[in-house]
Formats: sequence, structure tokens, C-alpha cells
Amino acid sequence: MSELNKLFKKLGVSTSDFLLTLKGDKWKGCIPYRLQKGLEAINPDAFFVQENKPIVFFFDFTVKKPDEDLFKKIWNLGGVPVVFFVKNGVTEIYNGFSFDVESSTLELFEAGNKKVSDDEISIWDIFSGKAWGNLPKPKNQVDEKLLKNLQDAKSTLEYRGLKSDYAQNIIGRLLFSRYLIDRGVKIDKKYFNDAGSFLQILKSKKKNLLYKYFDYLKETFNGDLFPIGETEQNDVGKVHLEILYKLFNGDDVISGQQSLFNLYNFEIIPVELISEVYERF
Repeated sequence: MSELNKLFKKLGVSTSDFLLTLKGDKWKGCIPYRLQKGLEAINPDAFFVQENKPIVFFFDFTVKKPDEDLFKKIWNLGGVPVVFFVKNGVTEIYNGFSFDVESSTLELFEAGNKKVSDDEISIWDIFSGKAWGNLPKPKNQVDEKLLKNLQDAKSTLEYRGLKSDYAQNIIGRLLFSRYLIDRGVKIDKKYFNDAGSFLQILKSKKKNLLYKYFDYLKETFNGDLFPIGETEQNDVGKVHLEILYKLFNGDDVISGQQSLFNLYNFEIIPVELISEVYERF
């Protein structure tokens, strides 16, 4: 019996219809399309679902080694609070919502400075939500950190004299642009063709080129979600472009220290999570 099968038996989920793998196409009928690409990028050995969304990941690293970006990918997906790693008879349980920047890993579930074991966590308590009364609150949850980064940038732009709606809309356009880049959508290369050249427009403070791109964005994607204000282009100055560069470069616009922005992967972050963050922003 494999390490994972032993764990499934211990958790009482061996025969559960909610336990799925990525083998074949059966799982695609249970998972919304918007989550499928991220799930394939993470590639768990198995996962437990609730209301057509994964809530627990299982990995067996007895033979293979984890992808170096695995923790970051799981954190970016959001919505998966518990991650089981098994290796050589040892089980580790990670908090899928809490990413530790210094170690670039998810944080282990602990109780009183002691690792939580698979004897102390029930899959059914996770399923019902009862487990959260006993588990520590997550830190650095992806949606909360993204929201804070955007709010800090918006308030700093306002402090530097930019109207609130102008600040919100220009951040919205740039956030949408990062989403397009990470999702592999082709942009006219006279503007940029990757995350690095996207940042270069802001770093070089080429405002005219930036607003030509915004016109292109509106025409190409036939949308007016982030309208350009009548005096916005005139009002936006070099100081504002510097703030926007810091935001998208991964610098905390208030403290000047590293933020989590350069850890965001909009190929994996579900689009509804981004929409929810923007509505709250």
C-alpha cells in the first residue's frame, strides 16, 4: 500500500467520491474551467473537493521531489487551506493560505509550537468547517495581501495629488495588463511583450506610450471597465508613475521594503478572486 493510500485510509476517505486525481478527464467534470489550468500547474497526486472546488491537496514525495515553485503556486490558487505532504512514512501538513516570504514555503500547521499531525486533523472537520476553530488563522493570504498592496498604492497616489477615481482606474488597467501577460495573451510588441518590458514602460516614465497602450487596450478588448478621465493623462506625473512602478515591481510603496507583488502569478490566481479583490479595492 502506498504512503498516500495509508493516509487516505487513516483519514477515512479512500472510497470517497470527493477524492479525485488528475488522471483521465473525470476530474474536469467536477472542477470549473477557471480553476483547471492552475490545478494542472500544481499537479497534486490527489485532491479533496467541496462544492466543485479543491480544499485539500495531497502529495507523495517518497520518490519525486517537489517543484521549487510549488508552494507559491498553491498560495496563488487560494481556496485550498490544507496541504498534505508524505515522504518515507512522515506526514507534514501545511497551511495553503499562509506563505512565508523568507523561506518561500507555506507555513506548517502548528499548535503550541508543535506540528499538527494527521491524527489531530479530520478531513470531515475540514469539509464541514469545524476544523477552523482549532487551527491558527492564516497569514499573508493571497487575496488579502493583494488587496492591501492595491489599497496602499491607491492611497499613496491620492496623497501625491491624483484624483481617487484616476488612481483606481490606472491601477485597474495595469493589473488587468499583468493578468493578460501571465495568461499568455499576446500584446502588440511595440508596447511590451513580457513582464519585464511591461515594467520598463513605468520605470522609464514614458507616459505618452503608456496612454497609447491604454487606448490600444480599450480598442482591442472592447471594454470600458477602467475609463480614462478627461484630465487624467495630464494629471499623471512622473511621481505617480514611480509609485506604480514600485507597486508592480514588488516594492512596498509605503515602507520601501519588498512586498509580495512579484510573487503573484495571475495565470494561477482564479479570475473571480481578482474580481473580488478589485470590487473591495
